[in-house]
Amino acid sequence: MNTGMLRHLAIPTIVSALLLTGCSTGSDEASSEDTLTPITITSPPSVFAVPMYLGIEEGIFEDHGFDVTIQTGTGMAESMPLLINGETEYIFADVHNTLLAQQEEMPIVISAPNSIQASVEPEDKGFGNLMVAEDSDINELSDLEGRQIATNTINGQAHLDNTTYLEAKGVDTSSIEWVAVPLEQSMAGLKQGQFDAVTISEPSGTIAMLEGGVRMLGSANAALPESPMFGFAALDTYIDENPKQAARFQEAILEANRLANSDRDAVERVLPKIMDLPEEAIGEVVLPPFAEEPFEPADSEPVLERLKENGILPEDADVDLDALFPVH
Repeated sequence: MNTGMLRHLAIPTIVSALLLTGCSTGSDEASSEDTLTPITITSPPSVFAVPMYLGIEEGIFEDHGFDVTIQTGTGMAESMPLLINGETEYIFADVHNTLLAQQEEMPIVISAPNSIQASVEPEDKGFGNLMVAEDSDINELSDLEGRQIATNTINGQAHLDNTTYLEAKGVDTSSIEWVAVPLEQSMAGLKQGQFDAVTISEPSGTIAMLEGGVRMLGSANAALPESPMFGFAALDTYIDENPKQAARFQEAILEANRLANSDRDAVERVLPKIMDLPEEAIGEVVLPPFAEEPFEPADSEPVLERLKENGILPEDADVDLDALFPVH
Protein backbone atom coordinates (compact mmCIF):
# COMPACT_ATOMS: atom_id res chain seq x y z
CA MET A 1 0.00 0.00 0.00
CA ASN A 2 1.30 3.43 -0.83
CA THR A 3 2.16 5.43 2.27
CA GLY A 4 2.23 8.51 0.08
CA MET A 5 -1.32 8.05 -1.09
CA LEU A 6 -2.70 8.97 2.32
CA ARG A 7 -0.59 12.11 2.30
CA HIS A 8 -2.21 13.20 -0.95
CA LEU A 9 -5.79 12.86 0.30
CA ALA A 10 -7.55 16.19 0.59
CA ILE A 11 -7.55 16.48 4.39
CA PRO A 12 -9.80 19.58 4.59
CA THR A 13 -12.35 17.91 2.30
CA ILE A 14 -12.38 14.77 4.41
CA VAL A 15 -12.74 16.69 7.66
CA SER A 16 -15.57 18.75 6.13
CA ALA A 17 -17.31 15.56 5.09
CA LEU A 18 -17.00 14.28 8.64
CA LEU A 19 -18.58 17.43 10.02
CA LEU A 20 -21.42 17.19 7.53
CA THR A 21 -22.18 13.57 8.37
CA GLY A 22 -22.38 14.48 12.04
CA CYS A 23 -23.17 11.40 14.10
CA SER A 24 -22.06 7.83 13.63
CA THR A 25 -24.06 5.23 11.75
CA GLY A 26 -25.34 3.46 14.84
CA SER A 27 -25.41 3.42 18.63
CA ASP A 28 -25.44 0.92 21.45
CA GLU A 29 -28.76 2.31 22.62
CA ALA A 30 -30.38 1.73 19.21
CA SER A 31 -29.69 -2.01 19.19
CA SER A 32 -31.60 -4.74 21.02
CA GLU A 33 -30.86 -8.33 21.93
CA ASP A 34 -33.38 -9.55 19.35
CA THR A 35 -32.16 -7.42 16.46
CA LEU A 36 -28.99 -7.96 14.48
CA THR A 37 -26.90 -4.83 14.03
CA PRO A 38 -26.19 -4.24 10.34
CA ILE A 39 -22.57 -3.32 9.62
CA THR A 40 -20.55 -3.04 6.44
CA ILE A 41 -16.87 -3.96 6.21
CA THR A 42 -14.95 -2.66 3.21
CA SER A 43 -12.05 -4.93 2.26
CA PRO A 44 -10.03 -5.92 -0.79
CA PRO A 45 -10.69 -9.48 -2.04
CA SER A 46 -7.54 -11.00 -0.55
CA VAL A 47 -6.46 -13.82 1.75
CA PHE A 48 -6.79 -11.36 4.63
CA ALA A 49 -10.56 -11.56 4.12
CA VAL A 50 -10.72 -15.28 4.95
CA PRO A 51 -11.82 -14.81 8.60
CA MET A 52 -14.58 -12.39 7.56
CA TYR A 53 -16.04 -14.88 5.11
CA LEU A 54 -15.76 -17.65 7.67
CA GLY A 55 -17.43 -15.38 10.21
CA ILE A 56 -20.44 -15.02 7.91
CA GLU A 57 -20.54 -18.63 6.70
CA GLU A 58 -20.18 -20.15 10.17
CA GLY A 59 -22.65 -17.77 11.83
CA ILE A 60 -20.01 -16.20 14.07
CA PHE A 61 -21.06 -12.62 13.34
CA GLU A 62 -24.71 -13.51 13.81
CA ASP A 63 -23.94 -15.16 17.15
CA HIS A 64 -22.39 -11.87 18.25
CA GLY A 65 -25.38 -9.85 17.06
CA PHE A 66 -24.27 -8.63 13.64
CA ASP A 67 -25.62 -8.77 10.11
CA VAL A 68 -22.39 -8.26 8.16
CA THR A 69 -22.05 -7.11 4.57
CA ILE A 70 -18.60 -7.30 2.97
CA GLN A 71 -18.12 -4.52 0.45
CA THR A 72 -15.28 -4.92 -2.01
CA GLY A 73 -12.73 -2.16 -1.75
CA THR A 74 -9.22 -1.44 -2.92
CA GLY A 75 -6.58 0.30 -0.82
CA MET A 76 -6.94 2.12 2.47
CA ALA A 77 -6.69 5.56 0.86
CA GLU A 78 -9.61 4.75 -1.46
CA SER A 79 -11.70 3.33 1.41
CA MET A 80 -11.23 6.27 3.77
CA PRO A 81 -13.87 8.50 2.10
CA LEU A 82 -16.42 5.68 2.46
CA LEU A 83 -15.68 5.54 6.18
CA ILE A 84 -15.84 9.31 6.59
CA ASN A 85 -19.13 9.55 4.68
CA GLY A 86 -20.78 6.80 6.71
CA GLU A 87 -20.99 4.36 3.79
CA THR A 88 -19.13 1.70 5.77
CA GLU A 89 -18.51 1.10 9.46
CA TYR A 90 -15.13 -0.60 9.11
CA ILE A 91 -12.35 -0.65 6.55
CA PHE A 92 -9.44 -3.05 6.20
CA ALA A 93 -6.31 -1.15 7.19
CA ASP A 94 -2.67 -1.75 7.98
CA VAL A 95 -1.26 -0.45 11.24
CA HIS A 96 1.61 1.19 9.32
CA ASN A 97 -0.69 3.52 7.38
CA THR A 98 -3.17 4.04 10.21
CA LEU A 99 -0.33 5.51 12.25
CA LEU A 100 0.48 7.83 9.36
CA ALA A 101 -3.19 8.75 8.92
CA GLN A 102 -3.52 9.68 12.59
CA GLN A 103 -0.50 11.96 12.22
CA GLU A 104 -2.41 13.70 9.43
CA GLU A 105 -5.31 14.21 11.86
CA MET A 106 -7.58 11.65 10.27
CA PRO A 107 -10.06 10.50 12.95
CA ILE A 108 -9.54 6.75 12.66
CA VAL A 109 -8.53 3.98 15.02
CA ILE A 110 -7.88 0.23 14.81
CA SER A 111 -10.97 -1.33 16.37
CA ALA A 112 -10.27 -5.04 15.84
CA PRO A 113 -7.24 -7.08 14.77
CA ASN A 114 -6.84 -9.04 11.58
CA SER A 115 -3.31 -10.37 11.23
CA ILE A 116 0.13 -10.32 12.80
CA GLN A 117 3.60 -11.16 11.62
CA ALA A 118 4.89 -14.67 12.17
CA SER A 119 6.92 -15.48 15.26
CA VAL A 120 9.69 -17.29 13.33
CA GLU A 121 10.93 -17.30 9.76
CA PRO A 122 9.32 -20.12 7.74
CA GLU A 123 11.56 -22.89 6.47
CA ASP A 124 9.86 -22.78 3.07
CA LYS A 125 7.44 -20.38 1.39
CA GLY A 126 5.84 -17.88 3.72
CA PHE A 127 3.15 -15.28 3.31
CA GLY A 128 5.44 -12.49 2.08
CA ASN A 129 8.42 -13.61 0.04
CA LEU A 130 11.42 -12.54 -1.99
CA MET A 131 11.65 -14.22 -5.40
CA VAL A 132 14.16 -14.26 -8.23
CA ALA A 133 14.08 -15.65 -11.75
CA GLU A 134 14.76 -19.38 -11.93
CA ASP A 135 17.96 -18.88 -13.92
CA SER A 136 19.21 -15.98 -11.79
CA ASP A 137 22.78 -15.99 -10.47
CA ILE A 138 21.41 -14.78 -7.12
CA ASN A 139 21.60 -17.73 -4.74
CA GLU A 140 22.12 -16.10 -1.36
CA LEU A 141 20.52 -13.07 0.24
CA SER A 142 23.90 -11.36 0.24
CA ASP A 143 23.92 -11.63 -3.57
CA LEU A 144 21.21 -8.94 -3.56
CA GLU A 145 23.75 -6.28 -2.61
CA GLY A 146 24.14 -3.83 -5.46
CA ARG A 147 21.04 -5.23 -7.19
CA GLN A 148 17.58 -3.89 -7.99
CA ILE A 149 14.46 -5.16 -6.19
CA ALA A 150 10.90 -4.42 -7.26
CA THR A 151 8.24 -3.84 -4.61
CA ASN A 152 4.68 -2.60 -4.87
CA THR A 153 5.28 0.66 -2.98
CA ILE A 154 8.39 2.45 -1.78
CA ASN A 155 8.19 2.79 2.02
CA GLY A 156 5.18 0.50 2.05
CA GLN A 157 4.94 -2.46 4.38
CA ALA A 158 6.44 -5.02 1.96
CA HIS A 159 9.40 -2.73 1.27
CA LEU A 160 10.06 -2.11 4.96
CA ASP A 161 9.52 -5.74 5.97
CA ASN A 162 12.01 -6.96 3.41
CA THR A 163 14.52 -4.27 4.31
CA THR A 164 14.24 -5.25 7.99
CA TYR A 165 14.57 -8.93 7.07
CA LEU A 166 17.64 -8.41 4.89
CA GLU A 167 19.36 -6.21 7.46
CA ALA A 168 18.80 -8.89 10.11
CA LYS A 169 20.59 -11.31 7.76
CA GLY A 170 23.59 -8.99 7.49
CA VAL A 171 22.80 -7.65 4.01
CA ASP A 172 23.94 -4.12 3.20
CA THR A 173 20.58 -2.72 2.11
CA SER A 174 22.04 0.72 1.39
CA SER A 175 23.51 -0.77 -1.78
CA ILE A 176 20.13 -2.05 -3.00
CA GLU A 177 18.00 -0.04 -5.42
CA TRP A 178 14.30 -0.41 -4.71
CA VAL A 179 11.84 0.30 -7.53
CA ALA A 180 8.07 0.62 -7.32
CA VAL A 181 6.36 -1.83 -9.68
CA PRO A 182 2.65 -2.81 -9.57
CA LEU A 183 2.15 -6.41 -8.51
CA GLU A 184 0.48 -7.36 -11.78
CA GLN A 185 3.62 -6.33 -13.69
CA SER A 186 6.29 -7.63 -11.34
CA MET A 187 6.47 -11.27 -12.43
CA ALA A 188 6.73 -10.44 -16.12
CA GLY A 189 9.38 -7.83 -15.39
CA LEU A 190 11.37 -10.27 -13.27
CA LYS A 191 11.39 -12.93 -15.98
CA GLN A 192 12.39 -10.33 -18.59
CA GLY A 193 15.34 -9.21 -16.47
CA GLN A 194 14.04 -5.69 -15.80
CA PHE A 195 15.07 -6.10 -12.15
CA ASP A 196 16.79 -8.77 -10.08
CA ALA A 197 14.21 -9.73 -7.45
CA VAL A 198 10.66 -8.96 -6.33
CA THR A 199 8.75 -8.81 -3.07
CA ILE A 200 5.56 -10.77 -3.47
CA SER A 201 2.79 -11.80 -1.09
CA GLU A 202 0.22 -14.56 -1.21
CA PRO A 203 -1.55 -15.84 -3.18
CA SER A 204 0.53 -14.26 -5.96
CA GLY A 205 3.68 -16.05 -4.83
CA THR A 206 2.05 -19.46 -4.97
CA ILE A 207 0.58 -18.75 -8.41
CA ALA A 208 3.95 -17.54 -9.71
CA MET A 209 5.69 -20.69 -8.51
CA LEU A 210 3.03 -22.91 -10.07
CA GLU A 211 3.46 -21.09 -13.37
CA GLY A 212 7.23 -21.60 -13.18
CA GLY A 213 10.24 -19.51 -14.09
CA VAL A 214 10.81 -18.16 -10.56
CA ARG A 215 12.15 -19.45 -7.27
CA MET A 216 12.07 -18.49 -3.63
CA LEU A 217 15.00 -16.67 -2.08
CA GLY A 218 13.63 -15.85 1.36
CA SER A 219 10.61 -14.81 3.40
CA ALA A 220 10.08 -11.65 5.43
CA ASN A 221 7.19 -13.19 7.36
CA ALA A 222 8.80 -12.55 10.74
CA ALA A 223 10.59 -9.26 10.04
CA LEU A 224 8.96 -7.79 13.17
CA PRO A 225 7.94 -10.98 15.00
CA GLU A 226 4.32 -11.06 16.18
CA SER A 227 3.81 -7.34 15.63
CA PRO A 228 0.39 -6.13 14.42
CA MET A 229 0.10 -6.09 10.67
CA PHE A 230 -3.51 -5.46 9.59
CA GLY A 231 -6.78 -4.71 11.33
CA PHE A 232 -10.15 -3.05 10.91
CA ALA A 233 -10.26 0.72 11.19
CA ALA A 234 -13.28 2.76 12.23
CA LEU A 235 -13.98 6.38 13.01
CA ASP A 236 -12.97 7.24 16.56
CA THR A 237 -16.39 8.82 17.10
CA TYR A 238 -18.12 5.61 16.03
CA ILE A 239 -16.17 3.61 18.61
CA ASP A 240 -16.77 6.25 21.30
CA GLU A 241 -20.51 6.16 20.69
CA ASN A 242 -20.74 2.37 20.36
CA PRO A 243 -18.32 0.88 22.91
CA LYS A 244 -20.31 -2.27 23.66
CA GLN A 245 -20.95 -2.89 19.98
CA ALA A 246 -17.26 -2.37 19.20
CA ALA A 247 -16.30 -4.88 21.89
CA ARG A 248 -18.72 -7.44 20.44
CA PHE A 249 -17.33 -6.86 16.96
CA GLN A 250 -13.79 -7.46 18.16
CA GLU A 251 -14.87 -10.66 19.92
CA ALA A 252 -16.50 -11.88 16.69
CA ILE A 253 -13.39 -11.06 14.65
CA LEU A 254 -11.12 -12.87 17.11
CA GLU A 255 -13.34 -15.96 17.01
CA ALA A 256 -13.28 -15.93 13.21
CA ASN A 257 -9.50 -15.46 13.26
CA ARG A 258 -9.06 -18.50 15.50
CA LEU A 259 -11.15 -20.58 13.12
CA ALA A 260 -9.06 -19.44 10.14
CA ASN A 261 -5.88 -20.43 11.99
CA SER A 262 -7.15 -23.87 13.00
CA ASP A 263 -9.40 -25.18 10.22
CA ARG A 264 -7.63 -25.43 6.86
CA ASP A 265 -10.59 -27.23 5.27
CA ALA A 266 -12.83 -24.28 6.10
CA VAL A 267 -10.23 -21.90 4.70
CA GLU A 268 -10.05 -23.76 1.40
CA ARG A 269 -13.83 -23.80 1.22
CA VAL A 270 -14.11 -20.01 1.33
CA LEU A 271 -11.00 -19.00 -0.63
CA PRO A 272 -12.70 -19.46 -4.05
CA LYS A 273 -15.56 -17.25 -2.85
CA ILE A 274 -13.15 -14.41 -2.17
CA MET A 275 -10.97 -14.46 -5.28
CA ASP A 276 -10.46 -16.30 -8.52
CA LEU A 277 -7.69 -18.83 -7.90
CA PRO A 278 -6.38 -21.72 -9.98
CA GLU A 279 -7.72 -24.88 -8.39
CA GLU A 280 -4.21 -26.23 -7.85
CA ALA A 281 -3.26 -23.10 -5.89
CA ILE A 282 -5.99 -23.34 -3.27
CA GLY A 283 -4.25 -26.00 -1.22
CA GLU A 284 -0.85 -24.30 -1.53
CA VAL A 285 -1.67 -20.74 -0.51
CA VAL A 286 0.02 -19.62 2.71
CA LEU A 287 -2.08 -17.44 4.99
CA PRO A 288 -0.74 -14.84 7.41
CA PRO A 289 -1.11 -15.65 11.11
CA PHE A 290 -4.41 -14.17 12.26
CA ALA A 291 -4.47 -12.45 15.64
CA GLU A 292 -6.13 -14.45 18.40
CA GLU A 293 -5.89 -11.71 21.04
CA PRO A 294 -6.67 -7.98 20.89
CA PHE A 295 -3.89 -5.67 19.78
CA GLU A 296 -2.22 -3.86 22.65
CA PRO A 297 -0.55 -0.44 22.30
CA ALA A 298 2.89 -1.86 23.12
CA ASP A 299 2.53 -4.37 20.28
CA SER A 300 2.86 -1.57 17.73
CA GLU A 301 5.98 0.05 19.16
CA PRO A 302 8.26 -1.80 16.66
CA VAL A 303 6.09 -0.56 13.78
CA LEU A 304 6.25 3.00 15.07
CA GLU A 305 9.99 2.88 15.68
CA ARG A 306 10.63 1.56 12.18
CA LEU A 307 8.64 4.41 10.66
CA LYS A 308 10.82 6.86 12.58
CA GLU A 309 14.08 5.07 11.79
CA ASN A 310 13.28 5.22 8.07
CA GLY A 311 12.36 8.90 8.17
CA ILE A 312 8.72 8.24 7.29
CA LEU A 313 7.70 9.80 10.61
CA PRO A 314 9.80 12.45 12.35
CA GLU A 315 11.78 11.24 15.37
CA ASP A 316 9.87 13.63 17.60
CA ALA A 317 6.42 12.67 16.29
CA ASP A 318 3.89 12.66 19.13
CA VAL A 319 2.07 9.34 18.65
CA ASP A 320 -0.58 8.13 21.10
CA LEU A 321 -0.59 4.35 20.71
CA ASP A 322 -3.23 4.00 23.44
CA ALA A 323 -5.60 6.03 21.27
CA LEU A 324 -4.81 3.85 18.27
CA PHE A 325 -6.33 0.75 19.92
CA PRO A 326 -9.34 1.93 21.95
CA VAL A 327 -11.11 -1.46 22.20
CA HIS A 328 -9.78 -3.84 24.87
